[in-house]
Amino acid sequence: MRLQHQHGKKPANSAFTLVEMIGVLAIIAILASLLIPRVFQAIGDSKISNSASTCNSIKAAVNEYYGKYGLIAGARGVTLNLPNDGDTFEDWDLKVLVAEGFAEKPFSVRIGNGNIGSTASPAGSRLRVINISGNTTNSAPATLTEGAYNLDGASTTNDISGMLLVEAVIVDVDAQDAKDLNDRIDGAVLGATNVNASDMIGRVKYPAHTNGKTDVHVYMAHR
Repeated sequence: MRLQHQHGKKPANSAFTLVEMIGVLAIIAILASLLIPRVFQAIGDSKISNSASTCNSIKAAVNEYYGKYGLIAGARGVTLNLPNDGDTFEDWDLKVLVAEGFAEKPFSVRIGNGNIGSTASPAGSRLRVINISGNTTNSAPATLTEGAYNLDGASTTNDISGMLLVEAVIVDVDAQDAKDLNDRIDGAVLGATNVNASDMIGRVKYPAHTNGKTDVHVYMAHR
């Protein structure tokens, strides 16, 4: 005896038709096209937020160190040997802040080449101290090696003077990440107008990118 299906209903073992399959795949493709850009945007925002937060945390550690010793120095407040203008003490985060318990780990962010410290090959993210005794208000912020910074953005000249400056260095940063970090820390007003330009204003500065990469310098403190 043949069983009759109820009117308008498919058999329980009925498969999808080709048209139905195409419809389902089209819906999945549309949803993917909407969601994937948002996922990548969220990942990018997370990297920048992490980097900005790390910079602010390490700045707090620098200020805590200065509050204890009253100067920018080495481990246990020993004077750094930086006799000449432009001399640098690399990896100050690891050799001093971590060693003295002011930071739990060396300066490391989720942008750049992923390496940590100046001894990496190639060099990576780190904190360094620079002798800025030769800096004047006429020093160009583009002089990255000497740490000149136009912090207020009111002119094209340097705003810091003294003996020593602490800055974070992040190596091989994607040009877009560099601009996004600046916009997060300094605000878009103190920064490059587009992703291809250099930025020498504010706490974050970097030269124009080469092949999409640039080295970012972030001001922490000077005395």
